[in-house]
Amino acid sequence: MLHIYDLIPNDTLMELPWGCVCAIGKCFSEVNSALHELGTGAYHVGVDINGIEYAFGSTDIPGRTGIFTSKPKHSLGYQYRTTIDLGQRIVTRRKWKRVPRPDNSGEDRIEVEKYIDGRQIIKEMLPEYMGVDYDLLRKNCCTFARDVCLRMNVLEEEIPSWFRNLAESGAITQDIAYATVQPLQIVMSQCEEDFGQATIDQNVSAFDEIRDNGKQRAIMAST
Repeated sequence: MLHIYDLIPNDTLMELPWGCVCAIGKCFSEVNSALHELGTGAYHVGVDINGIEYAFGSTDIPGRTGIFTSKPKHSLGYQYRTTIDLGQRIVTRRKWKRVPRPDNSGEDRIEVEKYIDGRQIIKEMLPEYMGVDYDLLRKNCCTFARDVCLRMNVLEEEIPSWFRNLAESGAITQDIAYATVQPLQIVMSQCEEDFGQATIDQNVSAFDEIRDNGKQRAIMAST
């Protein structure tokens, strides 16, 4: 199951500079509800596997995973909104196993299926999701939740996109902006270099002209 949260609890208050108190939690909830109707929004997402909720967050401690656990539907610092139930999933992996022959003449290798517990999948993901690698647009709780679902044999088309498309849109926008700005920066840098060289050349030429004129005036004065 995917547990979806608003980023700010409903009871969150913010004191404004002129002394008023704003119920920012309720305001954010209303805005997010409107965005939800449009098929988007800003959310925190936790993945509930066998009664334990897993999520991914940021930390500034190198070498520490950003995956953490909580009681389902009670992730601290967020406001629970809804749950997406993806049902029961069976995860298996094929492996080769050595089996002794009945006549003890040796061994045979046979391929068998092994059931994988959801906790094992999360354990394997711990080093892949370090807290210092958290990125608001590209590697966040929503992308983590999607990754877990895919590893739990949930099909891509079964995973709703509305809880993560705002961040994905932001990442695309950032890529477009970077792709647009980078060439401009290169052009501007080249222009600055050309302008700087042109200014130096002009200054040298002007200096030579002043120097030559000075020599001419000195010659005329001496005569």
